[in-house]
Amino acid sequence: MLDRERRAALDGDVEALPGLLAEKERLVTDLEAHGAATGARLDRARAHIARNRALLDSALEGMRTAMRAIGARRQALNTYDMTGARTVIGQDAHRLHQRR
Repeated sequence: MLDRERRAALDGDVEALPGLLAEKERLVTDLEAHGAATGARLDRARAHIARNRALLDSALEGMRTAMRAIGARRQALNTYDMTGARTVIGQDAHRLHQRR
């Protein structure tokens, strides 16, 4: 299950993640209820969980960065004339910028 979670994160399959989270929660509950987890199994699972968490945290930060970039693009539009002079339409539209 943890390998499927990792694969979903690497593939950007965000729709699969909630179902995998629910499955992970059920598995943890079952392990706790039956005492089936040995020290070695728990250590291996912890390592996979830590790896996946770092991967998911990085993916989330990347999505946040992309959303900020998209938001910034929506606030202003750059246009250029035949001489290369840039005009910003939208935020601070009154300013004229020269491309260098």
